[in-house]
Amino acid sequence: AQKTTRWAVTILSHGLQSVRIVRRDCLGCRPCIVQQLLTSNDELHLLSIAYIALLVCIFDIRRLVKNRRTGIDASVPSYERADNPRDVKFYHVLVVTNLPHPKSGEFAAEDVVQFMVPRSYEAFEKMHSEIIQYYPQFKSQLPVLPRKIVLFPTVDTVKERQKAFNALVEFIANTEKIAKCVPFFDFLEVDPTGDKTYLKLRNSWLKEQEEKKAKSDKFQADSSDLFLDNQNDEDDILADLDKEAGKL
Repeated sequence: AQKTTRWAVTILSHGLQSVRIVRRDCLGCRPCIVQQLLTSNDELHLLSIAYIALLVCIFDIRRLVKNRRTGIDASVPSYERADNPRDVKFYHVLVVTNLPHPKSGEFAAEDVVQFMVPRSYEAFEKMHSEIIQYYPQFKSQLPVLPRKIVLFPTVDTVKERQKAFNALVEFIANTEKIAKCVPFFDFLEVDPTGDKTYLKLRNSWLKEQEEKKAKSDKFQADSSDLFLDNQNDEDDILADLDKEAGKL
Protein backbone atom coordinates (compact mmCIF):
# COMPACT_ATOMS: atom_id res chain seq x y z
CA ALA A 1 0.00 0.00 0.00
CA GLN A 2 2.84 2.37 0.84
CA LYS A 3 4.52 1.63 -2.51
CA THR A 4 1.27 2.36 -4.33
CA THR A 5 0.81 5.57 -2.36
CA ARG A 6 4.39 6.68 -3.04
CA TRP A 7 3.91 5.87 -6.76
CA ALA A 8 0.76 8.00 -6.91
CA VAL A 9 2.46 10.74 -4.93
CA THR A 10 5.45 10.79 -7.30
CA ILE A 11 3.16 11.15 -10.33
CA LEU A 12 1.23 13.89 -8.59
CA SER A 13 4.44 15.72 -7.68
CA HIS A 14 5.52 15.69 -11.33
CA GLY A 15 2.10 17.00 -12.25
CA LEU A 16 2.43 19.81 -9.73
CA GLN A 17 5.85 20.72 -11.06
CA SER A 18 4.59 20.75 -14.66
CA VAL A 19 1.56 22.94 -14.03
CA ARG A 20 2.53 26.41 -15.24
CA ILE A 21 -0.28 28.23 -13.46
CA VAL A 22 1.14 29.84 -10.34
CA ARG A 23 -0.24 31.84 -7.43
CA ARG A 24 1.63 34.88 -6.19
CA ASP A 25 0.11 34.60 -2.74
CA CYS A 26 1.38 31.03 -2.37
CA LEU A 27 4.90 31.20 -3.81
CA GLY A 28 7.08 28.39 -2.58
CA CYS A 29 4.07 26.19 -1.86
CA ARG A 30 4.78 23.59 -4.51
CA PRO A 31 8.49 23.02 -3.83
CA CYS A 32 7.61 22.53 -0.18
CA ILE A 33 4.86 20.02 -1.05
CA VAL A 34 7.03 18.10 -3.49
CA GLN A 35 9.87 17.87 -0.98
CA GLN A 36 7.56 16.50 1.70
CA LEU A 37 5.98 14.09 -0.76
CA LEU A 38 9.30 12.51 -1.72
CA THR A 39 10.95 12.41 1.73
CA SER A 40 8.16 11.42 4.10
CA ASN A 41 8.01 7.82 5.39
CA ASP A 42 4.69 8.14 7.19
CA GLU A 43 1.90 6.73 4.99
CA LEU A 44 -0.80 8.85 6.65
CA HIS A 45 1.38 11.91 6.25
CA LEU A 46 1.93 11.00 2.60
CA LEU A 47 -1.79 10.68 1.98
CA SER A 48 -2.52 13.98 3.75
CA ILE A 49 0.12 15.88 1.79
CA ALA A 50 -1.00 14.24 -1.46
CA TYR A 51 -4.60 15.31 -0.79
CA ILE A 52 -3.53 18.92 -0.11
CA ALA A 53 -1.35 18.91 -3.23
CA LEU A 54 -4.23 17.57 -5.31
CA LEU A 55 -6.52 20.35 -4.06
CA VAL A 56 -3.89 22.98 -4.91
CA CYS A 57 -3.41 21.48 -8.35
CA ILE A 58 -7.16 21.32 -9.10
CA PHE A 59 -7.68 24.85 -7.76
CA ASP A 60 -4.87 26.24 -9.90
CA ILE A 61 -6.01 24.51 -13.08
CA ARG A 62 -9.39 26.18 -12.70
CA ARG A 63 -7.85 29.60 -12.15
CA LEU A 64 -7.72 30.47 -15.82
CA VAL A 65 -8.26 34.04 -16.99
CA LYS A 66 -11.88 34.40 -18.10
CA ASN A 67 -11.43 37.81 -19.74
CA ARG A 68 -9.19 36.67 -22.56
CA ARG A 69 -9.50 39.99 -24.39
CA THR A 70 -8.07 41.97 -21.50
CA GLY A 71 -5.99 39.28 -19.80
CA ILE A 72 -7.23 40.13 -16.30
CA ASP A 73 -10.07 39.15 -13.96
CA ALA A 74 -10.95 41.11 -10.84
CA SER A 75 -13.51 40.59 -8.09
CA VAL A 76 -14.23 41.49 -4.46
CA PRO A 77 -14.98 38.16 -2.78
CA SER A 78 -14.53 39.20 0.85
CA TYR A 79 -13.81 42.01 3.30
CA GLU A 80 -12.12 42.67 6.64
CA ARG A 81 -14.30 44.10 9.37
CA ALA A 82 -13.32 47.17 11.35
CA ASP A 83 -13.54 47.58 15.12
CA ASN A 84 -17.18 48.45 14.59
CA PRO A 85 -18.74 45.11 13.53
CA ARG A 86 -21.12 46.99 11.26
CA ASP A 87 -18.33 48.67 9.32
CA VAL A 88 -15.50 47.45 7.09
CA LYS A 89 -11.81 48.26 7.23
CA PHE A 90 -10.76 46.77 3.89
CA TYR A 91 -12.37 45.09 0.91
CA HIS A 92 -10.28 42.28 -0.59
CA VAL A 93 -9.73 42.62 -4.34
CA LEU A 94 -8.83 39.31 -5.97
CA VAL A 95 -6.92 39.50 -9.28
CA VAL A 96 -6.15 36.72 -11.75
CA THR A 97 -4.07 37.79 -14.74
CA ASN A 98 -1.59 36.73 -17.38
CA LEU A 99 -0.46 40.30 -18.09
CA PRO A 100 3.26 41.00 -17.68
CA HIS A 101 2.82 44.03 -15.38
CA PRO A 102 2.13 42.20 -12.09
CA LYS A 103 4.74 39.48 -12.73
CA SER A 104 8.36 39.38 -11.73
CA GLY A 105 11.08 38.06 -14.03
CA GLU A 106 10.75 34.50 -12.75
CA PHE A 107 7.42 33.97 -14.51
CA ALA A 108 6.97 32.92 -18.13
CA ALA A 109 4.78 34.89 -20.53
CA GLU A 110 2.01 32.28 -20.41
CA ASP A 111 1.94 32.05 -16.60
CA VAL A 112 -1.15 33.16 -14.74
CA VAL A 113 -0.70 34.86 -11.38
CA GLN A 114 -3.26 35.37 -8.67
CA PHE A 115 -3.02 37.88 -5.85
CA MET A 116 -5.24 39.71 -3.42
CA VAL A 117 -4.96 43.28 -2.18
CA PRO A 118 -6.92 44.96 0.64
CA ARG A 119 -8.39 48.29 -0.45
CA SER A 120 -10.34 50.88 1.51
CA TYR A 121 -13.44 52.79 0.43
CA GLU A 122 -11.20 55.82 -0.21
CA ALA A 123 -9.01 53.79 -2.58
CA PHE A 124 -12.06 52.74 -4.62
CA GLU A 125 -13.28 56.34 -4.59
CA LYS A 126 -9.93 57.69 -5.83
CA MET A 127 -9.67 55.13 -8.62
CA HIS A 128 -13.29 55.73 -9.68
CA SER A 129 -12.72 59.50 -9.78
CA GLU A 130 -9.49 59.20 -11.80
CA ILE A 131 -11.04 56.90 -14.40
CA ILE A 132 -13.93 59.33 -14.89
CA GLN A 133 -11.48 62.22 -15.10
CA TYR A 134 -9.09 60.63 -17.59
CA TYR A 135 -11.63 58.49 -19.49
CA PRO A 136 -14.82 60.60 -19.46
CA GLN A 137 -16.37 58.47 -22.23
CA PHE A 138 -17.00 55.79 -19.60
CA LYS A 139 -18.65 58.09 -17.07
CA SER A 140 -22.19 56.93 -17.88
CA GLN A 141 -21.17 53.25 -18.07
CA LEU A 142 -18.99 52.98 -14.98
CA PRO A 143 -20.89 51.45 -12.04
CA VAL A 144 -21.62 54.06 -9.40
CA LEU A 145 -20.04 53.93 -5.96
CA PRO A 146 -22.19 53.07 -2.96
CA ARG A 147 -22.90 55.80 -0.45
CA LYS A 148 -19.87 56.60 1.69
CA ILE A 149 -21.65 57.87 4.78
CA VAL A 150 -24.42 55.78 6.29
CA LEU A 151 -25.89 56.86 9.63
CA PHE A 152 -26.85 53.38 10.73
CA PRO A 153 -24.77 50.82 8.80
CA THR A 154 -25.92 47.22 8.88
CA VAL A 155 -24.64 43.90 7.58
CA ASP A 156 -26.79 44.47 4.49
CA THR A 157 -25.04 47.82 3.96
CA VAL A 158 -21.65 46.09 3.97
CA LYS A 159 -22.84 43.43 1.54
CA GLU A 160 -24.32 46.07 -0.78
CA ARG A 161 -20.98 47.90 -0.82
CA GLN A 162 -19.11 44.68 -1.52
CA LYS A 163 -21.51 43.93 -4.38
CA ALA A 164 -21.08 47.46 -5.81
CA PHE A 165 -17.27 47.32 -5.59
CA ASN A 166 -17.32 43.87 -7.18
CA ALA A 167 -19.39 45.19 -10.10
CA LEU A 168 -16.97 48.11 -10.49
CA VAL A 169 -13.75 46.07 -10.71
CA GLU A 170 -15.43 43.44 -12.90
CA PHE A 171 -16.53 46.15 -15.35
CA ILE A 172 -13.05 47.66 -15.46
CA ALA A 173 -11.35 44.28 -15.93
CA ASN A 174 -13.76 43.44 -18.76
CA THR A 175 -13.32 46.76 -20.61
CA GLU A 176 -10.27 46.82 -22.89
CA LYS A 177 -9.76 50.59 -22.85
CA ILE A 178 -9.43 50.83 -19.07
CA ALA A 179 -8.49 47.30 -17.96
CA LYS A 180 -4.80 48.14 -18.36
CA CYS A 181 -4.98 51.81 -17.43
CA VAL A 182 -2.61 53.37 -14.90
CA PRO A 183 -5.30 54.37 -12.32
CA PHE A 184 -6.49 50.76 -12.15
CA PHE A 185 -3.02 49.25 -11.76
CA ASP A 186 -2.07 51.92 -9.21
CA PHE A 187 -5.24 50.97 -7.34
CA LEU A 188 -4.08 47.33 -7.40
CA GLU A 189 -0.67 48.47 -6.11
CA VAL A 190 1.14 46.84 -9.02
CA ASP A 191 4.87 47.55 -8.93
CA PRO A 192 5.55 49.55 -12.13
CA THR A 193 9.18 48.41 -12.19
CA GLY A 194 8.14 44.79 -12.72
CA ASP A 195 7.66 45.30 -16.46
CA LYS A 196 9.78 47.75 -18.48
CA THR A 197 7.11 48.21 -21.15
CA TYR A 198 4.48 49.10 -18.56
CA LEU A 199 6.92 51.36 -16.69
CA LYS A 200 7.58 53.29 -19.91
CA LEU A 201 3.84 53.47 -20.62
CA ARG A 202 3.10 54.65 -17.08
CA ASN A 203 5.78 57.36 -17.16
CA SER A 204 4.53 58.55 -20.55
CA TRP A 205 0.94 58.60 -19.27
CA LEU A 206 1.88 60.55 -16.13
CA LYS A 207 3.86 63.05 -18.21
CA GLU A 208 0.89 63.50 -20.52
CA GLN A 209 -1.45 64.12 -17.58
CA GLU A 210 1.00 66.67 -16.10
CA GLU A 211 1.14 68.51 -19.45
CA LYS A 212 -2.66 68.55 -19.66
CA LYS A 213 -2.89 69.89 -16.11
CA ALA A 214 -0.27 72.57 -16.87
CA LYS A 215 -2.23 73.66 -19.96
CA SER A 216 -5.46 73.72 -17.97
CA ASP A 217 -3.86 75.77 -15.18
CA LYS A 218 -2.40 78.19 -17.74
CA PHE A 219 -5.77 78.58 -19.45
CA GLN A 220 -7.45 79.31 -16.11
CA ALA A 221 -4.72 81.81 -15.20
CA ASP A 222 -5.05 83.55 -18.59
CA SER A 223 -8.82 83.63 -18.25
CA SER A 224 -8.51 85.13 -14.78
CA ASP A 225 -6.06 87.79 -16.03
CA LEU A 226 -8.36 88.62 -18.94
CA PHE A 227 -11.29 88.96 -16.56
CA LEU A 228 -9.27 91.28 -14.31
CA ASP A 229 -8.16 93.37 -17.32
CA ASN A 230 -11.75 93.72 -18.49
CA GLN A 231 -12.85 94.60 -14.98
CA ASN A 232 -10.14 97.29 -14.77
CA ASP A 233 -11.17 98.68 -18.16
CA GLU A 234 -14.77 98.89 -17.01
CA ASP A 235 -13.69 100.64 -13.81
CA ASP A 236 -11.67 103.16 -15.86
CA ILE A 237 -14.63 103.83 -18.16
CA LEU A 238 -16.96 104.35 -15.20
CA ALA A 239 -14.42 106.69 -13.59
CA ASP A 240 -14.17 108.73 -16.80
CA LEU A 241 -17.96 108.95 -17.02
CA ASP A 242 -18.14 110.15 -13.42
CA LYS A 243 -15.58 112.84 -14.19
CA GLU A 244 -17.51 114.02 -17.24
CA ALA A 245 -20.72 114.04 -15.22
CA GLY A 246 -18.99 116.16 -12.58
CA LYS A 247 -17.93 118.73 -15.14
CA LEU A 248 -21.48 119.09 -16.34
